[in-house]
Amino acid sequence: MLAVKAWAFVLFFEVIHQIIEVIEKILNREETAHQIIQKTGDPQINSDATQQLHVVVFSIIGGAIAIVFVGIIFALVNSFNKATKRAFWARRALAFYGLYLGVRIVFIYTEISTIPANSLPIAFSAIDGAIAITVGVIALVAVVLGARDDSLKWVGETPVGFSPPPNGNGHDEKKDERKK
Repeated sequence: MLAVKAWAFVLFFEVIHQIIEVIEKILNREETAHQIIQKTGDPQINSDATQQLHVVVFSIIGGAIAIVFVGIIFALVNSFNKATKRAFWARRALAFYGLYLGVRIVFIYTEISTIPANSLPIAFSAIDGAIAITVGVIALVAVVLGARDDSLKWVGETPVGFSPPPNGNGHDEKKDERKK
């Protein structure tokens, strides 16, 4: 099914995007730590090295949380692919996540425009932005493919409501024939 293949690409590129985000934050830790000290107003509270350590630790924690979230999305894609009894809800959750990734494209443009001139090479941020935009576009395509008639039939949805899919989920055509 094309929707599942599109979601596989989304997950692959999203993992790459999250890894690049963590690397970007770690490489740019001095500048981020300096901004934190400026916002607190008192450089005596924490040293620059402590702030840099906090930036590194929280960047890694944030990346780990993002990877866990990608794992949850993988479970939803797997449920959708196997047409389990949860596929009905998995398709809807994937649609909302796909729309979020599509809206995230807008924020990428504002984020790129606020990159300080003396930070990381612009190519690094441009590659990350291109990957994130690719993720958003493919996610929107996956949402559209997931709403097609063949996808709806796969998870047991019909235009008028819900019925179990013929490939499992409690409905066995051979068993129904034996009952007759």
